[in-house]
Formats: sequence, structure tokens, C-alpha cells
Amino acid sequence: MTEDDQIARLFATTENDIDEAFVLRVTRAVLAEQRRAADWAAARKRIAAETSATGAAVAAFYLLARLAPVPSDGVIDLVSPAIAGALILACWFATALLPDAGRATKATPRTSET
Repeated sequence: MTEDDQIARLFATTENDIDEAFVLRVTRAVLAEQRRAADWAAARKRIAAETSATGAAVAAFYLLARLAPVPSDGVIDLVSPAIAGALILACWFATALLPDAGRATKATPRTSET
């Protein structure tokens, strides 16, 4: 067998043995990266929304507190705008404690990595 024949045999097209385990690992890695990127984008969006909502609530409370005159005894009346603002903040914080309440979640089955 000549050298040309050996080179031709090395470069000859043969039936490719596909490594199924490698393909599965790469597919899982790509899917995991896509899920991670989607989760990260959703987290950034949620953080931005909650931060802006917090700023708006604090600004509203500040403005409501400035509307009413400060009583001479230093105690805020129960019907003052500041108490109304505190009640709004309390309701907002109470609903923020359960962020997934009322939202349907999709359960994804976990598979063991081999």
C-alpha cells in the first residue's frame, strides 16, 4: 500500500459514529443556558419594576405626609394623609410578600445527568 493509498484511506468518508451521550450533553447545556438567560432577563425586568414601584410608593408617602400640617403635639391623626400613605404602603408590602400568588406556574420535570 502506497503512501497515497494510506492518505486516501484516512480521508475516505466512512460511516460516522455519532456519540449520542455527547450530543445529549451538549443539547442539555444549550437548553440550560437558554433557560438561564431567560430567567436572568425576567429577573432584571422584575427588579426594575419593583424598584420603580418602590420609588413611586415612597414618593407618594412623602407627598401625602407633606400635605397635612404637623400637629403641635407631634402625634399624627388617624385620618391624616400620612396614615393613608402608610396604609397604602402596608397593603403594597403585603401583596409583595407573595409575588407568585395567583400566577400559574409551569412545572418542568428534572432529568438526571449521566
